[in-house]
Amino acid sequence: MNIELKVSLNPEGNRTLMERKEGHGWADVLKPKGVWVNNDQAQFYRVTANYIAALSQDGYRVQFQDTQLG
Repeated sequence: MNIELKVSLNPEGNRTLMERKEGHGWADVLKPKGVWVNNDQAQFYRVTANYIAALSQDGYRVQFQDTQLG
């Protein structure tokens, strides 16, 4: 199963991880704690990396896009 993840950065500097599963639209990821409206960049990416690893272990093929990198 495929899943797309992308980072959204709002003007206040808060990052939110968003996901889109096959056949669905984009939605904010609310859990695990740290991926939704987080202004601590290091914590956000640490939690995001762990989330990606967990999805991969569950059989998802993950595509990740950081909107700040182009």
